[in-house]
Amino acid sequence: MFRETGMTLRLTERTSRETGKTRRLMERTSRETGKMARLKERTSEAWKTPTTQNEVAEPNTEKQRKKPREKEK
Repeated sequence: MFRETGMTLRLTERTSRETGKTRRLMERTSRETGKMARLKERTSEAWKTPTTQNEVAEPNTEKQRKKPREKEK
């Protein structure tokens, strides 16, 4: 899927020196622009817990929700 769009994915772990917490980053690189975009960022505690069905089903903002179509007469 990503080969067709010209992107590469990278999963990295970073540990904070102050707190000692580990963060996992999922990043993608666009081959055209070469820019890196962060897809997911989670702490090590949050990474272990799976996302619930509600989080996947409902977007968190009103803007992202699809509006119902108005029927034409």
